[in-house]
Amino acid sequence: MRRPDPFRQLLVKALASSEVSSRFSPPRFFEKWFRDSGSAYLFLFRKNLAVTNVQFAELLALLRVHTRHSSRRDRSPDLQFLSVSEFNAGIRGVVVDAFGRAGRSSANRNAFVAELYAELFRRSVVVDSFYGSCAVFAPPHLRIDVAAICAESGYVHSCGLNVFTRKTSKCTKKVFFAAVRRHLERRRQTKRLFFSVYAHEDFTRFDRAEQEELHHGLDDVKIHVEKFYMGKDRLVDVLTEMRRKFRRELQIPDPGDFRTKHRQARQQKNIDLRRTLWLIAERGIDPGTLTPSAERYYICYDQHHVNENPFYLFDEDKPAWLTHTTLPHTLTAAMINITRPAWPHGRRVVISDPFAGTGTTALEACKVSRVALRCCDLEPSAGLMLADNAVFFGSSIKDLQINILDLLFAGRVAALGAGRGMSRHESEMAKAYADVQTLLGSIKRQRGSADRLSVHGAVLRTLEGWQLRKRMLFYVGLRTLGRHLAAFDRRSEDWGGAYRLEAKKLARRVKKLRDLMLRTETGRSQGRGIIWTTQGRYSQGWSINWRRFRARFGRRWASEVVKHEDARRIPPGCCDVIVTDPPYGFNTGEGPRDLAALYAKAIECFVSALRPDGQIVIALPETSYTGKQTLLFAHKEVVIQQLLEAAGRARKEIVSPSPNVPGPSRVFRAPFYWESARALRRTIIHFRIKGPQA
Repeated sequence: MRRPDPFRQLLVKALASSEVSSRFSPPRFFEKWFRDSGSAYLFLFRKNLAVTNVQFAELLALLRVHTRHSSRRDRSPDLQFLSVSEFNAGIRGVVVDAFGRAGRSSANRNAFVAELYAELFRRSVVVDSFYGSCAVFAPPHLRIDVAAICAESGYVHSCGLNVFTRKTSKCTKKVFFAAVRRHLERRRQTKRLFFSVYAHEDFTRFDRAEQEELHHGLDDVKIHVEKFYMGKDRLVDVLTEMRRKFRRELQIPDPGDFRTKHRQARQQKNIDLRRTLWLIAERGIDPGTLTPSAERYYICYDQHHVNENPFYLFDEDKPAWLTHTTLPHTLTAAMINITRPAWPHGRRVVISDPFAGTGTTALEACKVSRVALRCCDLEPSAGLMLADNAVFFGSSIKDLQINILDLLFAGRVAALGAGRGMSRHESEMAKAYADVQTLLGSIKRQRGSADRLSVHGAVLRTLEGWQLRKRMLFYVGLRTLGRHLAAFDRRSEDWGGAYRLEAKKLARRVKKLRDLMLRTETGRSQGRGIIWTTQGRYSQGWSINWRRFRARFGRRWASEVVKHEDARRIPPGCCDVIVTDPPYGFNTGEGPRDLAALYAKAIECFVSALRPDGQIVIALPETSYTGKQTLLFAHKEVVIQQLLEAAGRARKEIVSPSPNVPGPSRVFRAPFYWESARALRRTIIHFRIKGPQA
């Protein structure tokens, strides 16, 4: 006798309880199936669609990697992604249109639907995409490791349980309070939860030090709390009533500077510091343009996890730095993550970056277990710079504090001169800065017409003989040259002022890293390589296990990972995944003919280097906003054709990964875009290469 399937029984029960006035209601079934029986999550992104759309594809990929059947732990389900409207239309088509008029009783119909479609319901995940966030609804018996998704992602800022989502035009106080009450009752809290509106009035005036990180991201989900309404009730009055109705379950801070008001409120007794209820405002997406639609939404979510990856404090601005067209860490992480569902099982995955630069791909790949690296770059200083970046991120708190003092003092010396009465340490730094100035003079003379910065020959040998503290001052000089050359030529800036500005910028980032390390030096490892969890400001924070990072990723590791090698010399069959950002003709010494030849030969080598069913992800230029020409051979139209031709010659098949995607397909499907409004728009292409063919 076959044992009853608990999943099917639950499905029949949800179908039966979804009738309103004897008529089946798909929206009611959605609530019963996902919110009451399954799980509802909210993933808030660092950047919204004004910057990129790769965050949505990254999320779908990580959902595939980190979702399991609760009863089938050894198997990842083949997920079927649907939008809310697609799911509701599908369930209506099955339950109402197909079988609702077939003369069956509702009980027989529900049992029949469960018998036929249980497996489809078991793997159907609903994804509701917004301009800067994404709601995910999982059916019963699917378990999503949201902590792993948050920890490993490039663009997920934070995530947690989705408590409430409603258009602002249709939201009322009664409906909102009911959703909050239902959430609190289901979770059976023994401690009060901290609740906050992400309000412009309480945050924007006081978080401008993070303005660059918040722009086109978290800034856009803030609420003007003194102007918004829920139905006929002002949001201010709603919050006042919440304090009274939920006084035993919620701690709601007083209005004012979040830095002090939230700290005071969270110090109250019996507060659960591991979670925070947030109310944010979101926008819909115009499917044709991927711009914000006119629809506005209230979203309340219970934040359980926040991504505190220290690499993202620097993003495109690591200490060892050669060019300002480097890929951000967030984008690089996403480019790696979209390949992960198709990684081979049972062995280490080899990732290659043939244009490794200062090591963004190598550092991001360190977060993921079962990964080996094989990277190269023709820039002679690439290995040294990766090693310096790795050692820097593994620094102790004491070393970071010394770095901050060194940078600030060197900036003062550059702008004001050495002065008298200096301490021994200050005298050492003044001499170090003088040596840096002499060495930078060689870089200036090598600049040439292409404004290319390269560190090689005698300059590199001298640099290798210095300590990292001294090289840090040199790297600030490279930043100053790379970012202010035009201003120097125009005579609108002087060297001392520009150097001091760059030194202060880097010192601020190092201070953030020091503060993060102070907060996260004690934590719990979660078996995810170098990632571990600590107590963040509002929820669990996911950061780097500093001790493990220092032990594994230092100078010896860097020397093994990055070779001084031509991308056109990569051996066949050496890697599973290529993630790279080739030169575009910006900040390079090669002319157009040399670069075109590089692309043609390198692409052929990439196809040969990939093992069967390998993947390639490339960031390419699409539009320059500075007036500098982007060369046609570096655009996706030419590169894709060259990939197809190279695959054909190698008797391989090239395919575009196209998993089922919910809603507007342009949000989730390659090619993706990434945009810096001041300089450049990039295209990211992604292909799987099968073969060779028989």
